[in-house]
Amino acid sequence: MRLHPVNDAVARVVQVLPLYWMGFNTGALGAAVPFLTFYALLLHANLTWSYGPFRCVVASPVFHPWHHTSEEEGLDRNFA
Repeated sequence: MRLHPVNDAVARVVQVLPLYWMGFNTGALGAAVPFLTFYALLLHANLTWSYGPFRCVVASPVFHPWHHTSEEEGLDRNFA
């Protein structure tokens, strides 16, 4: 992973703070942070998982590389 730990911590705070302000349960938010971190790592893993019928609803490691593509077919068209 090529992120500074402070960058990752700030990103998680930015993701969770609005939910806290909206009144979400702090226990649920405490569980969300590790989940979001794991999910981000999973999306960038070199795996062939596509999640079957859920592939159209949840981004998978197979689909996510299009977010980083420089190929014309996917460039600036996918914000997964």
